[in-house]
Amino acid sequence: RKKIENTVIENEKKFRHIVNNIREVLYVYDPQIDKFLFVSPSFEKMWEMPVERVLDDPLAYTKVVHPDDQEAFWEAVRREHEEGDYFNLEYRIVMDDGRIKWIWSRNFPVSDEHKTVGISEDITESKKQQHELQRFNEKLEDEVAERTKEIEHLLQQKDDFINQLGHDLKNPLGPFLQLLPVLENHVSTEKDKQLVQVLN
Repeated sequence: RKKIENTVIENEKKFRHIVNNIREVLYVYDPQIDKFLFVSPSFEKMWEMPVERVLDDPLAYTKVVHPDDQEAFWEAVRREHEEGDYFNLEYRIVMDDGRIKWIWSRNFPVSDEHKTVGISEDITESKKQQHELQRFNEKLEDEVAERTKEIEHLLQQKDDFINQLGHDLKNPLGPFLQLLPVLENHVSTEKDKQLVQVLN
């Protein structure tokens, strides 16, 4: 029995060491009494509020959810309580100084104990990288579209040139014949006039 107790104590120490040193927030929530039974210390860094505050007021952390994400947040909460769907949502929280963080939270119900175990992760940097990648892709698409227009314009110019060249090759005397009326008014001898009239 003593050996089992020592094993339990040792495992508990390892668990607390892991929980106290990971960046993610781990929490245990009891919906029957509407309280958090446990919130890991990393909550203070992520939400920038004391753990005691959310232990005393389970809604404290929801008050900093971005206004534009409130509807989606509470809809996910409703589905979890009423339909049994796991809470799994990316949303923003607003710090006191106006900074915005992206949070990814997901819950996993413990059916035997009717409690919920959850984890929240700060994905702000990942979101920034996604945004920068999206902007890069949009810029690249704009450049490709502009380059495509330039190529299409050059191809059209080439086609116009080929069409004109083919027309000129089929009618090599066309430009010369268009000048005959002008020449007729400028020749001085009768012989030249007769030649122009024959050609015309």
